[in-house]
Amino acid sequence: MYFKRSLTFLIAMFAGVGSYGSLVRNEALAQDGRFDASKVRRHVEAVMKRIPTSPGVAVAVVKDDHVIFAEGFGYRDLEKKLPVTKDTGFYLASTTKSFTAAAAKILDEQDKLDLDAPIEKVFPELKLKAPLSEKQISIRDFLTHRAGISNGPIGLRTSYTGQYDNDLLLDLLAEYSEPRSPEYSYTNLGYVMTGVAMEKATGKTWKELEKELLFGPIGMTNTTSYASETFASGNYAKPYRSDEGMFTELPYKNDRTMHAAGGTVSTAEDLAKWVRVMMNDGMLGDKRIISSRSMREILAPQITQDRGFYKYRRYAYNLGWNIATYDGEEFIHCFGTYAGFRPHVSFMPEHKIGVVVLVNESDESIILPDLIANEIYDYMLGKRELNADANPLIDEYLRNLGREREGSRERASASTAEPVSSAAAPGPLQGYEGKYVNPQYGEITVSVRDGRLFAEMGNLTSFLKNEGGNRFMVDFLVLSPRVLEFDGSPPKALVLDGERYERE
Repeated sequence: MYFKRSLTFLIAMFAGVGSYGSLVRNEALAQDGRFDASKVRRHVEAVMKRIPTSPGVAVAVVKDDHVIFAEGFGYRDLEKKLPVTKDTGFYLASTTKSFTAAAAKILDEQDKLDLDAPIEKVFPELKLKAPLSEKQISIRDFLTHRAGISNGPIGLRTSYTGQYDNDLLLDLLAEYSEPRSPEYSYTNLGYVMTGVAMEKATGKTWKELEKELLFGPIGMTNTTSYASETFASGNYAKPYRSDEGMFTELPYKNDRTMHAAGGTVSTAEDLAKWVRVMMNDGMLGDKRIISSRSMREILAPQITQDRGFYKYRRYAYNLGWNIATYDGEEFIHCFGTYAGFRPHVSFMPEHKIGVVVLVNESDESIILPDLIANEIYDYMLGKRELNADANPLIDEYLRNLGREREGSRERASASTAEPVSSAAAPGPLQGYEGKYVNPQYGEITVSVRDGRLFAEMGNLTSFLKNEGGNRFMVDFLVLSPRVLEFDGSPPKALVLDGERYERE
């Protein structure tokens, strides 16, 4: 019930498409690692000019144990025309998983959290409903997406509304979980519950642990798991939605919706340090961050998969990272997507090259970070020179974007043509005010603001647009618009996404 509004068509259209042929073979670059920062800078600027779908972009490049490029482009705040820099914070969404998995593994090595014990060890009060069993699921199963369990309410509450605490999450896990295939099946649930397990095992929140075990030692001084700290910094990218060149600012996360599966804000420069640690056996320069033993386990394949994503063929998953091939090269990556953000963090272990690309738009820019990263990899491996003007990848991107825009216009036209009842709400708006509760999905508070009905669901808010009678349209912006219908006049309940919320 909580799908993001994003252009997943681009992923589908691009999935499995091989990169275009080797146009340039620059052997000198491949052999001695020469890198022209001015070429990369000009190229990113040219790509943004041809694909102007994201207000801002931040890029970092790592070679061996050195950050050889870290710069910002465009705007972090369109209204104030504030520029993106290498220190601008971008919300990372699921890229957070790489930190959560690493922190959990460190705790495992410290004998504070057993990744392979049944979860009943850390959650003795938890009793799952058959055929699920707390005796047959481990934290490692959670971290590798093979736990065979799904739970919609936990996803909605942690990612979007913030209406939860750890005890409620365990109750929801026990009461409303459903079995799914134990094969690789990507979900936030396992990482959210790993965060709860980390706190149960240590008495410290996952946010405190990741700062203590990773961010602090690495020197990721502009990385945080608190939205409030992001706002206080002042240097953060606002999220936007692009619609044919017109940008709409989207709501930002709050502290309650920063969870262990997607609750980190970081910068291009800080993430370059993280890539250095991953590429160099847990070392940052001469400083040991993660033991060599733990690093071998973090990066080792844990479960197989067979999926295409843009130009990448994913064949395995380790602790927090996808393992794939790109143009015949091993390619380890951890991406993310949330309304207004689409991070790309990756590295090629054989060549010791890593790339970070961050954007603050996630609909029309859904593949933009990957395209930029691929161009940089190809350039550094001597496969082709950087050229945004005559570029088959950009041409392909723009063709697909044009088709989707045309499809969106047709759908909007068809929707406008549909007859809508002219009947207004059947009673005074004040009669709809109140709190409506669903035991799985939480609370919705309806009030009157500026002569219109207004709905609040934790961090989600929206005015209600009357569609006739008791039927209204709600647009929380970070989710696709949906119908909210009141039952009765005065209403005794409301229905949203097929779920009934009783009025208190």
